[in-house]
Amino acid sequence: MTSKTVKLEMKLREVMGKEVTKKLRSEGCLPVEIYGKGFENIHAQIDEKQFRKAFSSSDAGMNAVFEVSIAGKSFYTMIHDFQRDAITDKLMHIDMLNVDLNKKTTTAISVKLEGVAPAVKKGGILVHNMHSIELEALPTDMPPFISVDISGLVNFHEAIHVKDLDFGEGIIVKADPDALVCHIEGKRGLKDDATVVAADAEEADSAETPAAEGEAAAESAQ
Repeated sequence: MTSKTVKLEMKLREVMGKEVTKKLRSEGCLPVEIYGKGFENIHAQIDEKQFRKAFSSSDAGMNAVFEVSIAGKSFYTMIHDFQRDAITDKLMHIDMLNVDLNKKTTTAISVKLEGVAPAVKKGGILVHNMHSIELEALPTDMPPFISVDISGLVNFHEAIHVKDLDFGEGIIVKADPDALVCHIEGKRGLKDDATVVAADAEEADSAETPAAEGEAAAESAQ
């Protein structure tokens, strides 16, 4: 998957300070910090409505790549972090990381479970073990999230591991291949079809063993 870059127009913040930042927000703008390895930090600002529109235009979510234009310069960035008001949840500040489109970057990508597990309908409990997986890829190849189809979890104790997932070409998975992504737990005292079949087979074997031993003993007596 290759995502398109999203263009953003920003302005430099010439003056710093709490009061200046407060005034900036009251005017509908957001303070932005842009930094990166070998990149000189930039204090910027952007119209909040413009940012929200640009952000929502990409299907890459938090892994969207932005082409930022500011003070006659143009470069690529990704969102590193958001700061929100603890009470109102209003967006307060954006941290962005300068990226090279030709160099791979490492990011933790969220895991979304899709579909319905038949085992849950039988009374099983779906346990979501891994909520994000660290991937290494080119910025424009990074997926917005990892979709995991759980419709194949039919019986209790079945599981999906990292190695069971398809991440596509050009993506390096940094997680342990045997790590659990999700699994089904059975409620105590509850058995699914597979468990019942196994139990029936075990009981049948147990019943046949004494009979076989009895036959052998009768033959020896003769």
